[in-house]
Amino acid sequence: MVISAIILSIIGFICYLVALNFAFDEWSRDITVEKGENLVTTILGDEFLLQYKTTQFLELQTHLNIIDKTTNKKIVGVLITGRYTQPSVDVQINTQHVRCYELLKELLLYKVDDGSFDGKYIDGIEDIKVEGNEDLIEVSRALVAKKEWRWVKACGSFLLKAGDHDMRELLERYASGQFTQEELELNKNSEIKKEDIMAFSKQMLEQNNKPE
Repeated sequence: MVISAIILSIIGFICYLVALNFAFDEWSRDITVEKGENLVTTILGDEFLLQYKTTQFLELQTHLNIIDKTTNKKIVGVLITGRYTQPSVDVQINTQHVRCYELLKELLLYKVDDGSFDGKYIDGIEDIKVEGNEDLIEVSRALVAKKEWRWVKACGSFLLKAGDHDMRELLERYASGQFTQEELELNKNSEIKKEDIMAFSKQMLEQNNKPE
């Protein structure tokens, strides 16, 4: 009797685990709400295919892949909270050598000369290795040259690692509280205040201090 009861208990427990596992699999499986793609043509004539898939698991999330339509290669992907709405692709740099777009305030899409487009997370530029990213160095220099403090913060550490002399001189000037009237006017409505960029500049110089 006792042995039979134990065996039945074990069998019951196993069945419970199997049922629980099945229920969890069904509950945790992403439910596709919508998917599709949009072709975006920028004002400069570049074409990007935006492929999206919105799923429901606890909350709505959209997986967005950006494809270079010229090469049909994926440039970068990003996860967005909520449903998909077609984002604008804003021109940041358009020079003879550099073309750079901003997407969702999170991504840079860029190319140098006749190269293919690449993509980077703006907040992750500081952690990127310098080696093998010569194009990003040139793009970062062009962004910092816009004199907007958000690009100084995004690209400053990366350019210091690249040994960029102009970046170091700019940070030294900011760290000492020296700003041109043009810089102050250009950034007067920025979320980054003068005190913020001063503190950032001092921190970057301390972290990347090179002995003379």
